[in-house]
Amino acid sequence: RTRGLTHNFDHSACMLAYGLRKKPTPTSDSNYDRAKLLPEGLAANHPHSGDANEGAIDETLKQKLYACNDLDTQIFHVAEEEFERRVSDAKKELQRLVDTKGTLPPINIDGPQWLEPQEYLNCLL
Repeated sequence: RTRGLTHNFDHSACMLAYGLRKKPTPTSDSNYDRAKLLPEGLAANHPHSGDANEGAIDETLKQKLYACNDLDTQIFHVAEEEFERRVSDAKKELQRLVDTKGTLPPINIDGPQWLEPQEYLNCLL
């Protein structure tokens, strides 16, 4: 089971490759600048803009919105902790395989599989 976090795209892509036993590729080969895709009116308040701003908002409404976001924030932190645990576990296993000159076990999937641990480890560091 592979999960990722959009704000940690590079490690998420690496964990996906690791889970599917596909050779990891640099995300710079396929990634794009999301901020350039935003229309002018949304750019200042979008998380990918690099300039997120709450703007002028009534304090009472702001507190209500924050209260609604509390559960989302808690869920996010649980997901982030789980992702970091999985990345840490993968690094430990990959390092063990590199140190012992081992290979990853294949998974039950059709098609070629990349079983050399070093490239996965490199993309997680």
